[in-house]
Amino acid sequence: MSLEAPELTELPPGPRQPQYAQALQWLSRPQEFMLRQRERFGDVFTFDFITGFPLVVLADPEDVRTVFTGPAEVMHAGEANVVLEPIVGSNSVLLLDEGRHLRERRLLLPPFHGDRMRRYGEIMEEAVEREVSTWREGETMPLIERMQAITLEVIMRAVFGVDSGAEMERLRELLVRMLAQTTDPGRLLAGLFLIITVSVILQVGSFKLTGRRVFRMAPLHHHFEMRGWPEIQIVVRFWIIQGVCIGAGLGIFYAEWVRA
Repeated sequence: MSLEAPELTELPPGPRQPQYAQALQWLSRPQEFMLRQRERFGDVFTFDFITGFPLVVLADPEDVRTVFTGPAEVMHAGEANVVLEPIVGSNSVLLLDEGRHLRERRLLLPPFHGDRMRRYGEIMEEAVEREVSTWREGETMPLIERMQAITLEVIMRAVFGVDSGAEMERLRELLVRMLAQTTDPGRLLAGLFLIITVSVILQVGSFKLTGRRVFRMAPLHHHFEMRGWPEIQIVVRFWIIQGVCIGAGLGIFYAEWVRA
């Protein structure tokens, strides 16, 4: 796999459906959508999402390893995360690259060394052994749910410090519920993505039925571009909207936690 950024003409193949159709499939059934594209196009494919630019998906572990172990002067993750700046700030480790990223990352390393890392490993082993001990020979089960159960236990014990008892079960239930909210397009936490997708559906549907456009251009952010809004203004406004949606969703999660 080449480390050089490809030209747009060199992007891998992918589905030719309209953006809104691909977005709806990804939002409603993301895992099934990705698996279908992998079966059809192979381990590397491109699809157009509502972001306005193509996304290249890597399914081969070796390709993923190449990206994560590539030289820092080539792999600028901070540039790709620039849309997060209104939320996390310009000095977040997520937006930094090369020397500045390395300096900030070193400040985060102590929890990932020595005895702490060994303890994390023990927690993972215990979680896996506890989960596998409940499996019965010959039983068929959805593996993704069992892997999520292991991951949740590790997070609760290693991150939240909740080790056992009723508090752990209550936290597990609420975390599962919150994760369901973040992956369900009908829930509040996906508010902005749903709004953008609906704008495309309305635009296409209205034009086909009446010959008129609801917006100057779709997806919705292009409508504001056509009205002369600067790109940074659109990004900030959209992130504020999504921040409100997330805040409301987390507020519901917190209310359920208090009532539990």
